[in-house]
Amino acid sequence: MKTLILLFISFNFLSSTYAAQRKRVNTKKIEKKYWTPKKYKTGVVQGRSFFKENRLRVGFENLILLNDKYSKTDGLSNYRIDASYYFNERLSFGGFFEQLSLDDNAGLREMSNFSGGGFILEHVKPSNFIGGSIDFVPIYSKLSWMNKKIIYLDFSISAKAGLATYQQQTLTGYEPEKTSPLLGVDFATNIFINNNFSINLAYRTRAYQAEVIDFNSTESSKVVVDDSKTNFHSFLTLGLNYYF
Repeated sequence: MKTLILLFISFNFLSSTYAAQRKRVNTKKIEKKYWTPKKYKTGVVQGRSFFKENRLRVGFENLILLNDKYSKTDGLSNYRIDASYYFNERLSFGGFFEQLSLDDNAGLREMSNFSGGGFILEHVKPSNFIGGSIDFVPIYSKLSWMNKKIIYLDFSISAKAGLATYQQQTLTGYEPEKTSPLLGVDFATNIFINNNFSINLAYRTRAYQAEVIDFNSTESSKVVVDDSKTNFHSFLTLGLNYYF
């Protein structure tokens, strides 16, 4: 009797094991059919409504000086003109020209008035920047405005190189202009209006070395205070781009 019971239990166990093996899911077949092969990389695809690839862009912007210790911008006489060509949606090369017309800021004027107009801190004022740029666009995005309108925008990072023209400051009327190599980095956002126009908002930095002379220097008697003073300027710019 015990032998029959053991045989019955063994038969049920073997039957259930065989059935389980038949019902076992073949994960390799599912992986082969539905999963992305490991040799391929996946990515996020963003649908675009406005394209830049193989197009020329020109822009005009107003410059607002942010961090100069001695100077300030005034009105629309400080501007930027630039152009770039997009080889694809992510990369463009271009050139820029930035015209500056800076005035003494309030702190420098107060110091000069306090000394009776016979003293000025030794410094230089940039006149213009010109150069080339490499622009990388890592972000293209869409925003919903009050659930009423979709706004398309991108974000770019640019490396700049060129020449800075600056004017040495004195009290004698001797204010020669000189040039120096220029480096810069820009962070910009383009808000697209349509396929041809976008609004550009950017934070731009410029760095160069300048020769600073004594404020009593003249053409025949120039006293150099610092022959390689590093000058750093940052700007906020707002303007309009057109895409051909």
